[in-house]
Amino acid sequence: MGDNEIFLVDSNSFMTPFRFYYAFDLVPAYWKELNKHINSGRIVVLDIVKDEIDKGKDDLAKWIADLDQLTVVPKVTEKTVGCV
Repeated sequence: MGDNEIFLVDSNSFMTPFRFYYAFDLVPAYWKELNKHINSGRIVVLDIVKDEIDKGKDDLAKWIADLDQLTVVPKVTEKTVGCV
């Protein structure tokens, strides 16, 4: 990853690993690494992505809610349009 890159991540980038491959207790290093990049501002999510994850009312929704540094951006902003 380049130093200035910001990644706009879709809900499936969280939900699929959580449900099928990298459970929190099975591969905690995966979630720790995601957390590191979220805290640095390199990974951001759209508001609709967070809303979709929150609907699950599961451990993933709790994990997302507990992230202090998660950047949630509205689905249409200058920042998100610049990502395209």
